[in-house]
Amino acid sequence: MIEWKDEIQNANWIKQFSGHWSILSCHYFTEAYALANLHRFGVNIPRFLCMVKQGNATGYIDKNDLDYFGQALSHRIEHNPHESEEWSKELRQHTDQLNSFFSQFETKKITPADYFELWTRAYPFIALNSAIKRTQDYLPQPLSEKILPFFSETRKYSQTIYTNIEFFLEKWAQQESKPSHYPAELLLCMSKFEAEEYLHHHALPQLPLLKERAKACAVLYTKHEHTAIEYPELWEVEKKLAPPHLEESFSGQIAQPGKVTGNAKISLDPHAKNDFSTGDILVTQMTRPEYMPFIRKASAIVTDGNTRPAHSKQATGSKWTPMPGSSDDCLLTEPKKTRCSCGQTRFPRFRT
Repeated sequence: MIEWKDEIQNANWIKQFSGHWSILSCHYFTEAYALANLHRFGVNIPRFLCMVKQGNATGYIDKNDLDYFGQALSHRIEHNPHESEEWSKELRQHTDQLNSFFSQFETKKITPADYFELWTRAYPFIALNSAIKRTQDYLPQPLSEKILPFFSETRKYSQTIYTNIEFFLEKWAQQESKPSHYPAELLLCMSKFEAEEYLHHHALPQLPLLKERAKACAVLYTKHEHTAIEYPELWEVEKKLAPPHLEESFSGQIAQPGKVTGNAKISLDPHAKNDFSTGDILVTQMTRPEYMPFIRKASAIVTDGNTRPAHSKQATGSKWTPMPGSSDDCLLTEPKKTRCSCGQTRFPRFRT
């Protein structure tokens, strides 16, 4: 058993993704980020952390690990710029193959073989997708300007795959709910190993364990091993990941210069009822396809992501300014008029 407390405390965790993913998905995602990138690119990501709480998942990576990963792949592109085209072509091929795979299950029952085939297909996709997403932030400026639009189009082409993976698992859980006598939402709280044990031997973890895990859980992958962290130990993880003391402004990376004044509205769930209006400023953890109705209306976007969301800018065709900064557990509960100035790297802190 790894000393997970040391791994948690010694890392400088920064957010990598956020969205509606299950604990089961996160077990596979954390492993895929590490192993798939090692197998595809020979670059090791030694640890990855995912926090799942109230149906929302957030993935974290140590900053030093991310820098090493991004710089190593950036050097490959600098040495051979044509490799970026190879990555993009390969990612599109994996996207097409996965979409064809998913289309079978509109009417077909998911078998254990199908379940395992999903991950055989998904791991190479995850490696390429993460490489394209992260490398662009480490490329030197002239090369970045040349490759970024190309990478952005590829990411936009493949952006529904993660959502479709979750849909596949939800369908599988609904299908297995009746024979297992477990609610589908609790089957999605199993670990990778528990799910595979069920598929091989029809053995399930205790129901009270899954009910407790459903409240909140962290999944740490390091040294080729998963560790599930639950309450009361989970408090230590939450304390480590808690944002610093709120100030009147915060620093971040700008994606496009500009100044915007509007009502800042926080949305952590794109499916929840909202009153987001044209010209409002969207504050969220990370944009994804479900946020397109917001993006088309937004005058500016503030996210926790550390990459430039150029795919969203291209999708809108409008002149909003995406601003990766930090929406860390924002306290805003009512719309508030605020100004986002992206000519600098300081943004207003959103609070009540």
